[in-house]
Amino acid sequence: MERSSPLLVRRRLARAGAWLHKRLFPAALLLLTAGCEDLFDDLLGTVDLPNQILADSLETPSRAALIVEGALADFECAFSAAVAWGALLGDEFSTGDVSFLGEVDRRDLQDLRNVFWAERDCAAAGVWGNWVPLSVARWSSDNALRLLEQWSDAQVNNRQSLIATAALYSGYAHVFLAESFCSITLDVGPEMTPAQVFQRAEQRFDQAINAAQGSSNTTMLHAARLGRARTRLNRGNLNGAMEDAPQVPDGFALTAAYSTVSPRTPNHVAAFNRLSRTSISPVVYGQVSVGAFYRDLRFAGVRDPRVPVQDAGIQELSGAQRLWVQLKYADDASPIPFARSAEARLITAEVAARGGQLQTAVDIINSLHARVGLPAFSSNDQAKVIQQVLYERRAELFLEGHHLGDYRRYELPFDPAVGTPHFTGRPYGDDRCFPLPAAERDANPNA
Repeated sequence: MERSSPLLVRRRLARAGAWLHKRLFPAALLLLTAGCEDLFDDLLGTVDLPNQILADSLETPSRAALIVEGALADFECAFSAAVAWGALLGDEFSTGDVSFLGEVDRRDLQDLRNVFWAERDCAAAGVWGNWVPLSVARWSSDNALRLLEQWSDAQVNNRQSLIATAALYSGYAHVFLAESFCSITLDVGPEMTPAQVFQRAEQRFDQAINAAQGSSNTTMLHAARLGRARTRLNRGNLNGAMEDAPQVPDGFALTAAYSTVSPRTPNHVAAFNRLSRTSISPVVYGQVSVGAFYRDLRFAGVRDPRVPVQDAGIQELSGAQRLWVQLKYADDASPIPFARSAEARLITAEVAARGGQLQTAVDIINSLHARVGLPAFSSNDQAKVIQQVLYERRAELFLEGHHLGDYRRYELPFDPAVGTPHFTGRPYGDDRCFPLPAAERDANPNA
């Protein structure tokens, strides 16, 4: 059996929102197979394991760091799945698949029952969900935060640093729920708008910043300031975003780590688009292709190296279109950045451009261009500068989980246009976000 923390065993049995509340809390039991006994020997010391142990027995101050590590693992799994699904609903990926993948790609998400993007967790084979993994990740980090706030510094080593970490990942889980879904429920509560969830995200980043400052955890401090800047931008608080973004130092990056040791741990973005062989055919396939906009992205006639893609020379799995593969992530074990200084610079550039400080924005754009060898940009037209900032976000942050949020926040034009025939024969729709799944409404009496 694969080795993972006991908390991860519990997380794998957990489900999102109402599922977590109804199934995890009343049972309060972890079901463990005999093959997991060496896992506890390694992590918790040699003990005689019963076949069942109370979940609460793991939630002790001595295991605080392990609890936070479990929340981090849940977030990393959810993050790459959210990036992959957001890329398909946006236009970074496309597919000719006639099933649920095609529904997402053609922006037609009206069938809310038996939808894989809603119900599948991170360990699902073949295709992973986004609602369940993000909801579990949010719950895990909030639960870690709740426990840490109950315990004292005397009980937990580096408690403030752990609080900063748990609050940071909670903040980002809230951000991805708000950017991905049209409405959200948390802890079997009432249906919430993205704006309400962004407000909660900002509160978590506030906590992370305070705790990071108190523990001198500069990594969490920079990441939390960037997360708060992103959240404030989504909330329309441009001045607030400008307070945070410039404080993120150049060269900063926080990444999510991946591996091929289990179905939970791969880079889902790479796996979605990878060159792989099916069990029944020696031909190399990919489930989704890089979207048409990104296949030959150029600035001033020069191909943009920040969007490395390649024509694979074959059809994608559906056979409906040519397979283009992304080269940004070499394989399923490649890390994905979710907080880095380039985003901070682009937030600063956007706020500056919208405030009429055009040269500040132009200078930031050109610093990003110089880093990758692109020609310089020049304009004193505010609309053109803002438009260039949007281009920079598409190129610089390609397949990093930003485009779906940008697609909604800026109300970018639909491409292809609504009504255009899709590969599946049905027309493109106008959905910009994933609706709350029917299964969540059925299980949640407050939704």
